[in-house]
Amino acid sequence: MKRAGLALTLFVFAFLSVSGAHAQAKSSLVGVWKITEVVGPNPIEKPQPSIYIFTAKHYSIMSVSGAASRKTDVNDRSSDSEKLAAWTPFTAHSGTYDSSGNEITLRQIVAKNPSVMLPGNFVTFEVTMASDRVMRLRQKANQQGPITAPFTAIFERLE
Repeated sequence: MKRAGLALTLFVFAFLSVSGAHAQAKSSLVGVWKITEVVGPNPIEKPQPSIYIFTAKHYSIMSVSGAASRKTDVNDRSSDSEKLAAWTPFTAHSGTYDSSGNEITLRQIVAKNPSVMLPGNFVTFEVTMASDRVMRLRQKANQQGPITAPFTAIFERLE
């Protein structure tokens, strides 16, 4: 009987330890972040503005892709090519995410690009917390399979 009690105690302790580690990993992601660098196939040392917001279950991303600034004087009188040049590098999507170990999987609910919102679409990242203020997200997979030439985005916590 004592062995059964000890085994149950060890099981409960192990379960709580794993659950606590999972909750801690997820809670360390919660906050507001900005990209400070992108490394990989197309590195960017000084990325354009971005904001990534993670709550306990949801996320929201807005960012300007690439290193070049967008034209700021685009208006109703601008040509279609000028409007497209300003709109194309802008990324915006929000949805839910799941975490497991050191991975998160984003599932988009709403996005600038309608094809991103298709049912079944997702993207998985490996998360590395360098510190409480620095995070790395490395692409792993999406609905089409493993990413063959992944990038890693390095983030700074804003709050």
